Amino acid sequence: LQAQTPTNLCDEQKEMLRRFDELCEEHGQKKESEGFFSKLFHEVLGKKAKEDDAK
Repeated sequence: LQAQTPTNLCDEQKEMLRRFDELCEEHGQKKESEGFFSKLFHEVLGKKAKEDDAK
């Protein structure tokens, strides 16, 4: 997956992105606080910790 981060936005573009963000929240779309690898890393650590606790 390739993503481009927009830069040098005009005021109208910034406002449109803010409104898009508001609409996403209104319709129940959650923002990701972690990336894919962070989630994977925490999942692996969580499983490892549970295995260690079970021993």
